[in-house]
Amino acid sequence: MNQRFTLHGLWPSEPQSFTQDGHNAPTWWRYGCYWYDADKKIPESADLPPILLPDGLQQHLNRVMPLTQTHLDRHEYTKHIACFGPNPAQYFTTATAMIDALNHSEFAHWMGAHRGKTVS
Repeated sequence: MNQRFTLHGLWPSEPQSFTQDGHNAPTWWRYGCYWYDADKKIPESADLPPILLPDGLQQHLNRVMPLTQTHLDRHEYTKHIACFGPNPAQYFTTATAMIDALNHSEFAHWMGAHRGKTVS
């Protein structure tokens, strides 16, 4: 059993231009970067093109984001990041560094020590 936090995603806030055009945050949360597509269709993750990363980064991502096996990496990058400009390697390098920092923090150690308990 994994005793650490795992990565789901790292998402920026909605673009300022999006809110200036009168769109609300829940719309951004629903569509993300797909809002800018003509049909606004949100594809199935498996239908998205594979994310190509350097081998070491891909192996690291597979460890910290177990749901890469269901193509979560494709969904997270395409929906939440692609329209902002960072390439997949930049994004996933940052995301894996952040989850590593969390997993090595005192907070993560405290959570692990209290796993399954009620705390106040």
